[in-house]
Amino acid sequence: MTSDRKESLISKLTARIQEQLVMNGITDFQIADGNFHFANVDDKSRANAIIRDYLTYLLDHEAECLL
Repeated sequence: MTSDRKESLISKLTARIQEQLVMNGITDFQIADGNFHFANVDDKSRANAIIRDYLTYLLDHEAECLL
């Protein structure tokens, strides 16, 4: 995989995760250096579950929606 393609996929994945968090009511966070930083611990816990579920969904569907 080329570096440009890898960066593009990472950017798409980050954007989709951000959308999932906002759709689930988590809005007080920042993304820096590819990491998500949350304002409080409760949001971080919920976000981890949301991210895990979303990544599981992608794996189950062979990540076709990202490509």
